[in-house]
Amino acid sequence: MSGASPSMAVLEATNLLQQTPHLTDSHVLRMFSKQGVLAGSDIYRTYVLGQGKYTRKAQILDIVKGRYVQNLAPSGIFYLFFSSFEDASIFWSDNRSALFNGSYISFDFVNIQDELNNIFFPILADSKLRSDLVDWHSLKNSSVSPKLASLLRQQPWLSLESKDPAVLDYLETHPVKRHQCVILHNIPKNTSQSRIFEFLNDLEVYQVQDLSLQQIHTDNSTGLSTYVVVFDNPEDAVRCVTMTNGDHLFYDQELPIVRAELLDEKCGWI
Repeated sequence: MSGASPSMAVLEATNLLQQTPHLTDSHVLRMFSKQGVLAGSDIYRTYVLGQGKYTRKAQILDIVKGRYVQNLAPSGIFYLFFSSFEDASIFWSDNRSALFNGSYISFDFVNIQDELNNIFFPILADSKLRSDLVDWHSLKNSSVSPKLASLLRQQPWLSLESKDPAVLDYLETHPVKRHQCVILHNIPKNTSQSRIFEFLNDLEVYQVQDLSLQQIHTDNSTGLSTYVVVFDNPEDAVRCVTMTNGDHLFYDQELPIVRAELLDEKCGWI
């Protein structure tokens, strides 16, 4: 591939960040789009198929959709993860004036620790970001950042002193990928979890039952709740979306129409 040296992208980005030099080793870009229907796969595919300015293209490790943590509605933000500041700079330089699906977007280099409140973690110390954010064995010593410690305390199931060690070991050896998680909107708040599990009986849910189905938010004006279901594999997560999205709950015409979506798509190199 012909083009400029990637070092030019690094220089360009470094000059941009003169006022925030602590970000010159950032490997995360925050992308904002006003177009609510934009998906991570749109970003990935557009970049991979497009023409770049440099002798190589950046490798996108992962794309995480920012959400309002209260109700899991998309915020219009995406976080793009790269293996290095150089790769982040290449992508930023190639795309900062680009159109994605006809919509202009903006990019910023960020410190991911400052963005944690914009990312929903189905099982906090689990995800594809886990190695960057959490040293699992150090949690008992509270040697994580204050924001991350605060998020940990918000997980009512996680009591490191009293939780069965076998459960903690299972969480560590069976990390949950974000594309194994499905968000179910418009579930009546008094729906029993056992009925939901029965409906999903043909699918393999995550084997820690306290975590496999979580009621996240209830709209008091409608009485409808948002749930997250964690599956044992991404294939069953996709099947869940296919069988529930746009249909009445439990296929009962008297119940609301469910809106189902993956927490995040699988895209990138991870």
